Amino acid sequence: MNITPEIRQAIERSGGEPLRLEDPLNCEVYILLKASAFERIQRLLAPLISKRDDWQWADAYAVADEAFREGWEAPGMSDYDEYEKNRP
Repeated sequence: MNITPEIRQAIERSGGEPLRLEDPLNCEVYILLKASAFERIQRLLAPLISKRDDWQWADAYAVADEAFREGWEAPGMSDYDEYEKNRP
């Protein structure tokens, strides 16, 4: 799957922060981040994963939310919450 020009522009405007994307069909929110950041998170969580037989990647979402909260709550990031309304 390729990044659309619209998503590329949003990535560039995000200033390197993870990008929140909402699926308008089900209102599910997804986080788009660089593969290197995801791989770092995987390495950080590896000790926890190896200790649990019932590990699901969904368990990591709360951890990721907390890790990136400061960036998402930075001034100007609220513009992305209403991206579709303010779309050029």
